[in-house]
Amino acid sequence: VSSNEPFANIEKYETREQYLYADREATYSFTTPDLGVYMISVTPAENAGSVSARVDLLKDTSTIVDLAPDGVVYKNVNIWLGTSGFATSENIRDAVIRFKVSRDWPSAHSVDSIVLMQYTGGNWVELKTVKIGESDGDILYESSTDHFSCFAIVGKAKEMPVVPDKPTDEVPSEVVQPTPEPTEEEGKSPGF
Repeated sequence: VSSNEPFANIEKYETREQYLYADREATYSFTTPDLGVYMISVTPAENAGSVSARVDLLKDTSTIVDLAPDGVVYKNVNIWLGTSGFATSENIRDAVIRFKVSRDWPSAHSVDSIVLMQYTGGNWVELKTVKIGESDGDILYESSTDHFSCFAIVGKAKEMPVVPDKPTDEVPSEVVQPTPEPTEEEGKSPGF
């Protein structure tokens, strides 16, 4: 397995190898500190033999994509599986990505939810992300996909409801002010 990411944008990476058999889940465990992703499991559609998986921790948004994801980025990662073109929905029935976020990071960055986003079809897509536990100062999450590419672990801020503006005390221009009643002297007819 090789990375399509320029080496200058890769902070660190780890590669693991497993035998892939049709319809049997295979698990790749990653142990490099601060990699973000610590496990992927893959259920292939057909026998593929020995297949390598690689996770790249990036210094910045992947150079392969056109734009950064929305939200506060915790980590940018690429996940590669097998040779070029193998890690697609045609060859993979299901895949699960497990990743971790430092427990104090969400509050330090004013976010209240964590999601895994995947760059696919020219856009960032939010994958269904579930918190699965906590361990050694980290919060553990899990997301599912059917192919591998560029990913970002992103914090999302809670959206505040829109409050309508308060009414002002100004008198609208179409309101007509009443004409005051004439006083007794003003009511007399002028004399000639």
